[in-house]
Amino acid sequence: MNTMRINCSHCGASRTVPSDQWADHANFITCENCGRKIKTVRCPGCGTAYSITFDFVKNTRYRVNCKKCLARFIITFPESCTVPPAPAADRPDEALSPSAPKPPAGPTAPKPRSPYRESIYTINGFLRAVGSSFTRKKILPASLAVAVVYALGSLIGALLSRLPLPAGADRLLTPFTLSKQMLMFFVIYLMGSALVAGITLDETRENRRPLGVYLRGVTAHVAPIAAGAAAVLLLIELAVLVFGSIPLVGTLLYALLFIPVYGLSLAVAAAAVVGFWFYAPIMARHRGGFRRSMIELYRFTVRHNFSLLFNIAILAAGALAATGFLYLLHSLGLAAALGLSRVFIGPDASGLFSSMNPGVSALRVIFSSVFMNSGSGQSVLQGISIFIIGLSLTLITVVLAGIFISIVATISTRAYDEMEEQVPRDEKSAVFLLGLLVMLLVLLFLARWVLPV
Repeated sequence: MNTMRINCSHCGASRTVPSDQWADHANFITCENCGRKIKTVRCPGCGTAYSITFDFVKNTRYRVNCKKCLARFIITFPESCTVPPAPAADRPDEALSPSAPKPPAGPTAPKPRSPYRESIYTINGFLRAVGSSFTRKKILPASLAVAVVYALGSLIGALLSRLPLPAGADRLLTPFTLSKQMLMFFVIYLMGSALVAGITLDETRENRRPLGVYLRGVTAHVAPIAAGAAAVLLLIELAVLVFGSIPLVGTLLYALLFIPVYGLSLAVAAAAVVGFWFYAPIMARHRGGFRRSMIELYRFTVRHNFSLLFNIAILAAGALAATGFLYLLHSLGLAAALGLSRVFIGPDASGLFSSMNPGVSALRVIFSSVFMNSGSGQSVLQGISIFIIGLSLTLITVVLAGIFISIVATISTRAYDEMEEQVPRDEKSAVFLLGLLVMLLVLLFLARWVLPV
C-alpha cells in the first residue's frame, strides 16, 4: 500500500498515512499533537503533493496555483470545516444602546507603494531594481565571496605550481589551467549571485532577515554551485572535443556527423547562457541540491523557451550599461589618482600603475618591495606609497566585482520572479527600455573612446 508522510506546519509533527486516506479530496487528517486539521491534495498536472494545516475555513472551495507546473486547480473542504455563523442571541443588540452619530470619514490617505511592485521591464522599475543592488547587505557578501574564492584559487594554484612535473607536462596542463580559471570565475559568480538572489527574493516578498542568515545558508549552496559550474565546463569541453573528433572522410559523412554535434553545442550554449542569468535565482527560490536545481532550470527553459531571448537581451544590456558606467567612473578616478601619485612616487608612477596586477599576488610583491628590497635605492616613502596603492587597487577590484555580481543577480532575480509569477508587462515599455539601454551602451563606448582614461 502506498503511503505519504504528512507534516503539520503548526507544530512540526509528522505522521505516515495510507494513500486511500490522503487521496480522498473530501477528507482531512487531524494532527495527533496539536489537533489542527491537515488537508492534502495533489496537482492534477504534475502530481505534486501539497498539505494545508488549518482550524476552520470561510469557504468550501479555493483555487490553488501549482508552484512547479503553474497549473490551476480547485481544492474542496467539507462543510464541517467552515466557520459557523454567530447565533443571533450572541450578537449585540444595537437597538437597545444607540451609539452617537459618527463623524463623516475624510479621504483616506493612499498606501505607500512598495518599490518592488513595479515591473522591471519599465524604466522606473529597472532603475529601482538597479538602485536596490547598491546596498551593503548585497555588496558585502558578494565582495566577500569574490575575495574568499579568489584567495583559495590563488593558494591552490601556488601549491600546484610547486609540484614536480615531468618534461612536457606544461603543454598537457594548459587546458586544465584554462578550465581552472573558468571554473573559478563561475564559482565566484554563482556564490555571490546565490547570496544576492536570496536577499532579493526576500525583499520582493517584504521578508527582511539579518545578513548572517544568508551567510550561513550559503554553505548549503557550495556543493550545487561547484557542481553546476563544473557541469557547464565539462559540457563545453565535451562539445569542443566532439567537434575536433569529426572524421573528415567525405562530404556526406562529415555533414551527417556535423548536424548532431552542432545541435549538442547549441544546447550547451543555451544552457550556459540561461544558467548564467537564472541558475542562482532558481537555486535560491527552490533551495534544493544540484539535481533539483538543474531540473528546475530545464523546466524553466522549456516553459519560457524563446521569450528568454528578449528577456536576456534586456538584462544583458542593462547589466553592461550599469557596469560600464561604473567602470567609466573608476577609470576617471584612477586617472586622477595617477596624477596625484606623481607627487609621492615620481615620474615612474605611470609605469607602476600599468604593470601592477591587483590581487593577492600583487600584495605579496609589493610587501616584499617595501620590507625586503630596502637596498635598491628606493626610499621608504616610495615603498609605503606603492604598498598603499596596491592594497587600494586590490580592494577596489574586489568591491567592483561585488557590485557587478550584485547588479546582475538583482535584476536577473527580479526578472525570474516576475516570469514565474506571471506578472503582466507592457511590451511597448519593454522594447523602449531595450532601445534606451542600447543607446546608453553606445554613449558609454563613445565616452570611453573620447576621454583620455
